[in-house]
Amino acid sequence: MAVPSGKHLGIAISAALLLQLSATEALSASLIVSSSFPVDTGFYVFGYDPVNPFYGLYPGLAFEFRTESLSAPLESIRVSLNQFAGPNEMQISLHEAEPYVDAFGVSTVRPGPIMESFHLQDVLGAATQIVTVESVLQPLLRQNASYFVSVVAIGNGERQLMRWSVGVDCEAGFLGEECNLDEIVEGGFVRAFLSSSGSWGTYQYSTYPRTAFEVIAAPEPSTGLLVIAALLGFAVHRRGRA
Repeated sequence: MAVPSGKHLGIAISAALLLQLSATEALSASLIVSSSFPVDTGFYVFGYDPVNPFYGLYPGLAFEFRTESLSAPLESIRVSLNQFAGPNEMQISLHEAEPYVDAFGVSTVRPGPIMESFHLQDVLGAATQIVTVESVLQPLLRQNASYFVSVVAIGNGERQLMRWSVGVDCEAGFLGEECNLDEIVEGGFVRAFLSSSGSWGTYQYSTYPRTAFEVIAAPEPSTGLLVIAALLGFAVHRRGRA
């Protein structure tokens, strides 16, 4: 088997470096895992309301999203919220999905263990705004898996209501593409309500939209670095034998 000369090996390593730089540049940008932006005019109300239990029926909401063909660590989560009544203190969380059988005997999923959570206080006003939380733990979002984003009001039972905007329901799914309004997903995702007892109840829906949120991932560098390391190791080995 012919062994490449030092000149040819240098050319090969340079080419591999160029390929790696190109791949890294392509993957360095953040990718949209799931998006239901832009924001629609509707909203869901949640929190606590001892005066009108209808509004304060659920202290928290969660919505499912699914990854597609690439695993990547979480970078950030964006949600569209505004203060409806009272103070605002909340927790935004990323959950694993766990198996669940709903009240109708249907096997589905619901929010499971929290992978990362973010505590926020007095960040909302009356106007709708995009709240962004940056990941510290960077939990891995695995390909072809389901997860939940939740927003839970934190309080002592006094009146505290927030509104989570409805979003245009579409999936970008690790492609880094903008939300395509011509490809709206027609249901199948799970909506979850946190009960006053602290348990999640869920059901699949086809007519109720998801809330407006976006999950951003930061893809890891490609395996090109491994190729470069192998070539450099081979070069050192050849030089040692010369």
